Amino acid sequence: MLAGAVSDRCPWHSITWHKAYKTVKRLQARIVEAVKAGDWSKVHSLQFILSRSHAAKVVAIKVIFAKGFTRKQVG
Repeated sequence: MLAGAVSDRCPWHSITWHKAYKTVKRLQARIVEAVKAGDWSKVHSLQFILSRSHAAKVVAIKVIFAKGFTRKQVG
């Protein structure tokens, strides 16, 4: 396993999924509001935060596994 991988931080079963989804949705809503206001530096900084947040990573992984990917789809 890679050093610093998502599973190194916390066990998969101990993730509070409601909180993770809420965090991602809140950041996405803030990005939308910044776009509407035309504050592009804020958009960039919020995208940076979202792309590196633990909640966004675990939610993305859960979505991929929920769709049931196959080996042909990876990479």
